[in-house]
Amino acid sequence: RRGQDSLGLSSITPLSHENIKISEGNLNAFLGSGRFKTAVQDWSQKNELKALFVFNRLEIVGTKHFADNNGPIEIDGIIGMHNGIVCNASHMWELSEHKTPTLDVDSEVLFALLSEYWRDQRFYDYIKLLKSHLKGSFTLAAYDTKTKSFFFSTNTGSLYYIEDNALTAFSSERCFLVESELLKIRPDIEVKQLEPWAYKVIDFAK
Repeated sequence: RRGQDSLGLSSITPLSHENIKISEGNLNAFLGSGRFKTAVQDWSQKNELKALFVFNRLEIVGTKHFADNNGPIEIDGIIGMHNGIVCNASHMWELSEHKTPTLDVDSEVLFALLSEYWRDQRFYDYIKLLKSHLKGSFTLAAYDTKTKSFFFSTNTGSLYYIEDNALTAFSSERCFLVESELLKIRPDIEVKQLEPWAYKVIDFAK
């Protein structure tokens, strides 16, 4: 509800993924648009949608008029969303093999580093690095197109999720999940909160 400047969407299928990025507009308008409804209908008919990430951005660092700045960000097969701010991005880039950014947004370095640690599933070491060096805040979610797995973490505790058999849904604000259609049907499902500096990995390949 805070991000109203631009939005992005990533749809994940077993064989491919697609990014939709819009430089102007907000989430509610997009979800009610014919473009989104047509996409959902197409996914439903093919019965192939594995994951859907929707990201609404408030412009702070990096102009919204360059669509790639708006996220989800893609780097080395990692598709990621970040809610927060990196105040020492230059220093964090020095810790990365990539060394230099390709976008104007501070979020990119978080996923550059994550892609390097994801190779050996060293998620604990990734969080340890952020805890030692990062100045700023993050609630992030990422999908690795190579391993078909999903990772999310936060250093603020502003990450909520629900799990029900094959379905996992998450949000940086609890109200989105509480008001979701799933909880109206299944009020017994618990909305869980990820603790600061914790992380969760889900294997979508199973």
